[in-house]
Amino acid sequence: HLRIQDQLAQQDKYTRELQRIFEAADRDASGSLSWEEFEDHLGDVRIAAYLSSLGLDVGEARGLFRLLDIEGRNDVKIEDFVWGCMRMRGVAKSIDLC
Repeated sequence: HLRIQDQLAQQDKYTRELQRIFEAADRDASGSLSWEEFEDHLGDVRIAAYLSSLGLDVGEARGLFRLLDIEGRNDVKIEDFVWGCMRMRGVAKSIDLC
């Protein structure tokens, strides 16, 4: 049970951290990231390094943004993007286990 609790706690930590990172990119405080806000933020070496530490690279993050922008408005809600990052991280982890 402790291992599962540790994993859940770690996932929660990553989720909060991603939320914080992308909220900082949300310059107009809309709750969504425009493509411009997103691209500007990904240009920060620290952000790219953090995404890498989660097992995500900047190219994957860009692809995820485009995938989540279903309506083609160049705008993605932050919580949707964070959820997508965590899903991608989970897929990558499960592939590593194979």
